[in-house]
Amino acid sequence: MAVLYLSFLGKGSWQAHIKDYDYNPATYVFNGKKSQPTKYVQAAEIELLKPKTFDRGLVVVTEESRKRHFDALRAEMAAQGLRDVQPIEIKDDFTPQSQWEWFQKIVQHIGQGDLLTVDVTHGYRAFSIVFTNAINFVQRVRQVVLEGVYYGAYERDPNAPPIVDLKDFFIIHEWADGVNRLVEDADARKLVDLAQKSHKVSFEVLRDNELSKVAKKLTEKIRNVDVHRMKAAAYDLVQAVKKIQDKALPVEQDLLDLLLSKFDDLAAPLDKKEKYDRSYFDGQIKIIRLLLEHQLYMQALTAMRELIGSFGLIKVSEATVHTSRGRSQRHKAEVFIRMLLFEEKKHCFTGDDERIRDKLMPYYQELKNIGAVDRIKAFLHQLLNYRNGMDHAWTKKGDTPEDVAEKSFRFLKDLEDVVELLKNQGLLAN
Repeated sequence: MAVLYLSFLGKGSWQAHIKDYDYNPATYVFNGKKSQPTKYVQAAEIELLKPKTFDRGLVVVTEESRKRHFDALRAEMAAQGLRDVQPIEIKDDFTPQSQWEWFQKIVQHIGQGDLLTVDVTHGYRAFSIVFTNAINFVQRVRQVVLEGVYYGAYERDPNAPPIVDLKDFFIIHEWADGVNRLVEDADARKLVDLAQKSHKVSFEVLRDNELSKVAKKLTEKIRNVDVHRMKAAAYDLVQAVKKIQDKALPVEQDLLDLLLSKFDDLAAPLDKKEKYDRSYFDGQIKIIRLLLEHQLYMQALTAMRELIGSFGLIKVSEATVHTSRGRSQRHKAEVFIRMLLFEEKKHCFTGDDERIRDKLMPYYQELKNIGAVDRIKAFLHQLLNYRNGMDHAWTKKGDTPEDVAEKSFRFLKDLEDVVELLKNQGLLAN
């Protein structure tokens, strides 16, 4: 890991009095400090950023700008303590091949985990577009940390130009990526990390502590397939978003809207009296769809299996979702799944399981009479085979099936059909 300073060097502006190109000397200002008079903003930045030091300086040049200024610039940077300054020479044309070479040359000088400070005062024409993509690339692929992006605003005050930090504009895509990861991949880590580490000026609303806390909690519920508390975690996230919406700038609102559009429909406060009713099954279908959208197929298949077991608790009056007594009834869901797996004459239960089977049998027959049992049996074995294959890391299979995603969405559709059938037959209370 190295601490790098990257800059650009042009030929300067036209100077009528010498009838040539050159840079004007100025005394730059940063954080209340003034630099020594210099033609080169890079030398001023090395001076004004002290006590920060750099292992190496990289200066992007053309053949002409190198001949005109590089030796003088390197001498001034060395006088300020940065003695290892290397030129990165690029061609002075705009062909696609040259643009690609610009990108490659910058990237090859930046290593894994480097700490990077950049000056963009003299960004070479369209080079800033290539540069932005190069920085984005090394941040994502090489985990480079962008510590500062500085611009010497000579046009603001030629005698005492201020140096401003544009770093926050270079991490806009990072914020968008952080929100997108939560929305698409159920991963709040980047959003939380940005909230903790980014500058306080940018995306202030998204740095809300409560938002980070509930986003992290929702990620845990989704990843751990906590299907009975996932709706409440989504509700907490939605409430946190709504609480800060009024303070959001338009660009922040766009990102908050992404969160609402993804999780608002799932959100519901925790109901300690919740039973296995219409609302419960509708919520579980939404959760399974969310897991599939995040490509969490093993988690989705596990949730599907538990949903099928829950069909067996619809008429168990003691069965509630969030009480210890209600949760103690979940074993009946396991017995119900075993009843579905075999023909009635092949049921083999003993002890408590046999007594549970006998109590469930009238309801089982009711489901059978409306066609629900046959519908579930039509896909249950295959669903469990896929789920068990994942549970055992496919070690019993010759290869992983290529249709896991397709089949998983098919199973979801089958489950939706069963839920609709139960609704239509009046078996699910409102």
